[in-house]
Amino acid sequence: MDSGCEAQGTIVACGPRSCDPHWEGEGVLQAHQQIILDIFPRNMVSRYYSDMSRTVVRGKPDPKIKEMYEAVLAAQQVGFDLIEPGANSSEIHQAVCDSFTDAGFAVGEDEGFIHSTGHSVGIDIHERPGIGPQQDILDIGNVITVEPGLYYHDVGGVRIEDMVVVTDKGCNNLTMLNKNLQL
Repeated sequence: MDSGCEAQGTIVACGPRSCDPHWEGEGVLQAHQQIILDIFPRNMVSRYYSDMSRTVVRGKPDPKIKEMYEAVLAAQQVGFDLIEPGANSSEIHQAVCDSFTDAGFAVGEDEGFIHSTGHSVGIDIHERPGIGPQQDILDIGNVITVEPGLYYHDVGGVRIEDMVVVTDKGCNNLTMLNKNLQL
């Protein structure tokens, strides 16, 4: 924000209603409940976007949320490890899905991992190549997000999103904010 950016539509979603990945949130942020923070500021000079998400708990997290957080963090690392020039985005997405199912979580349309693994970021907030079921091929210089998440109606959601640039050796994480569930 210090560099001439504006953030509109920021998500600050708390508790069980955070099971909707696009719910912006409302009301009081409750202690001991997860809070999904998703910020996607746009530089008003260059017109380029940035994008990142974190899930945090002010207090002690529910054991289910902690388990979900650890699975999301592990799935994100799977995605990072597979990003390189020439990589097929659908194979990265499938590996992230497999990471969730191997950890005992659902992959589907209603609960569990319900969206793509990531998308490119530029003049638009969602560009291609994306990391999902489509057959996009990654190239050096692509700026993409890696944002796995888990969402359940009874407990809510957990999402971690970082923005990376594809390099000749894999990817470089551009997101500098730490990843700590508990505040």
